[in-house]
Amino acid sequence: QYAQLKSRWAERMLAALHKHYPQTEGRVVAVDISTPLTIENYLRSGKGAAIGLDVTPARFVDEDEVAALDMRGPVDGLWLCGQDVLMCGQVLAAASGTICALRMLGPLAWLRFAFRAVRLLAPAAVASIWGERKWALRPASL
Repeated sequence: QYAQLKSRWAERMLAALHKHYPQTEGRVVAVDISTPLTIENYLRSGKGAAIGLDVTPARFVDEDEVAALDMRGPVDGLWLCGQDVLMCGQVLAAASGTICALRMLGPLAWLRFAFRAVRLLAPAAVASIWGERKWALRPASL
């Protein structure tokens, strides 16, 4: 029954994907649906809890709380990343690794990273706004 439920959700998600992005039809190789039971299985957490620490105002304004969750660990040279170091949630837990590495490397690494990201993403962003034209050429309508 659980596998059937996940399968139905996978079908619904694929239908929504193909509705908004028809070019993906027939190109999806694998689909996996995550549920609280999936989280409990992989994280060994109780009742499917994946969020971690409570997200309370103290977490962001209490100096002791903020210091305890800093990426610099209590041991010299120990850096921490993952869930709750930056913020709760799967995407931010993954992003915390990049942010931690950039903090370790210093401010110039941040600038290089930002420059490379803009250089990589700008052509695609502009192309999605202006269509298939060369991204450096502005359409006459703009």
